[in-house]
Amino acid sequence: MWHEDGDVILRSTEYDVIASGETLDKALLAFVRNTLEYTALLREHGTEADRQIVQMIYERLGQIFATIEMQEPHGLAPRIRARRRGHGWHLQHHAARI
Repeated sequence: MWHEDGDVILRSTEYDVIASGETLDKALLAFVRNTLEYTALLREHGTEADRQIVQMIYERLGQIFATIEMQEPHGLAPRIRARRRGHGWHLQHHAARI
C-alpha cells in the first residue's frame, strides 16, 4: 500500500491486481472488485494452473473477510458482501456508506 496523488494504492504481491481509492475503504472495495474480475477472467480463459490460482485467491478472500468482520464488526466488512456462488464470487456493496 502506498499513497499517490491523494489516493490510496493497493497492489497484490501474489497476483496481478492493483486498485486505488480516495480512502482505504474505497481502495479495499476497488481491490476486491478488481480481484473478482481477475478471477473471472482466469476461470474463463485460463489454464489449469490459473484455475489453481483462482482457488487460492478464493480461499484468501474468505479468510480476509472473516478477519475484517471479527476485527471491525461495524467497519468495511458489513458494507461488502462477497458470497461464493457456484464457481465464483458475487460482490454486493453499499457504496453510499463508504
